[in-house]
Amino acid sequence: MLEIKTVRSEKELKKLFNILSEIFYDDAVENKEHYYTMSERYEEMKLQFKNDKDFLMYIEDNNRIVAGLTGKNLDLKKKKITIGVLAVKKEYRMKGLATKLINEFENKCKKKENRTY
Repeated sequence: MLEIKTVRSEKELKKLFNILSEIFYDDAVENKEHYYTMSERYEEMKLQFKNDKDFLMYIEDNNRIVAGLTGKNLDLKKKKITIGVLAVKKEYRMKGLATKLINEFENKCKKKENRTY
């Protein structure tokens, strides 16, 4: 069973960023679309990593990231938490991984919502 992991180090953060970039690039090439660089997303991910790692998640298969989700903690008090990037490698699509990541994201949001600030 493929489990969701949370980014816990800068090395994992970079690994997640690289695979997300690769997935977006591959999809753009395959669909003959313009590829928009994700360099700005990395800066957002680094900031989120400093603020709250819980919203940076991925799924691995054989020590290789196959799906990932990044969230942005904009303002927990006003319930402003958004999904930044969600991507699944082509060969792992239609297996429920995106749904699994979104459900975990929602669960984490609910847990944080119930905390007192």
